[in-house]
Amino acid sequence: MYSFHAKVCMLVVKQYLKCTFRSVCDIMVSAARAMKAMGMRYVPHHSTLVKFSSSIDPVLLDNVLNATAMLTSGDGIVMAVDATGMPCDNASWHYVLRIQNDGARLLRKRDFTKVSLAVDTAGLTVMACETSLGNVHDVKHIPSLLDKIVSGGYDVISVVADKGYDSEDVHKEIQDRTGAETIIPTRRPDKRSDGKRPRRTNRRRMAEVFSSPDSEGSRTYRKRSMAETVNSMIKRKMGGNVSGHTDQSRHKETMCRCIAHNVMRALDKGVTA
Repeated sequence: MYSFHAKVCMLVVKQYLKCTFRSVCDIMVSAARAMKAMGMRYVPHHSTLVKFSSSIDPVLLDNVLNATAMLTSGDGIVMAVDATGMPCDNASWHYVLRIQNDGARLLRKRDFTKVSLAVDTAGLTVMACETSLGNVHDVKHIPSLLDKIVSGGYDVISVVADKGYDSEDVHKEIQDRTGAETIIPTRRPDKRSDGKRPRRTNRRRMAEVFSSPDSEGSRTYRKRSMAETVNSMIKRKMGGNVSGHTDQSRHKETMCRCIAHNVMRALDKGVTA
């Protein structure tokens, strides 16, 4: 009765409206135009969406994300990579303070979700997304992000990231798999107290790139802040908390937010198909 397309659309709308499964079904009852666009005659019960959300393959959401990013992406993409954290609960700071008893240890809360995004700096769209529970290192998400970028067929010419990704292995993996130029500043200055420069090839190249603020690499690196801009846009519009109880459900929830963000970017640019 309900197509895959219609149910994915409702999951994305749910994230954009920051509402529950029950609420999005109630809203759709009065949204006749939206139902027509999704090819629906009836609004599904909220339990249908709950079951579909738990059973959908995350790879299919990756494909949808790729399709929405392609609406505004062109050739010669400068890709920025950045990570952020999303709490896994909605407890207010006032509540957190009140549950403490005379200096006793804070009651245990759920850990946050680490979200890494690969962003098209020109279109401000999300090209790939990876999540994990807890404070994992930024570079842990690089292989899976590159898998999605390569399978998506993006024409990436440069990859920019902050010092958290400073690693010779990261440079080589990005260059080998995408053929793109990497611009990642080193943690240490180009000249240390002993007067030596970084020993590894790419890190030594970065020391030369950032030795002049007017170099081409330095100008390209300034686009890295667009990844933080996209993180802020998603959190402001759709919230900075994820409510899923499992790693997989939180990942799907984040993916739907990224899809909703890409669709809104396409509409802002006048792209309708």
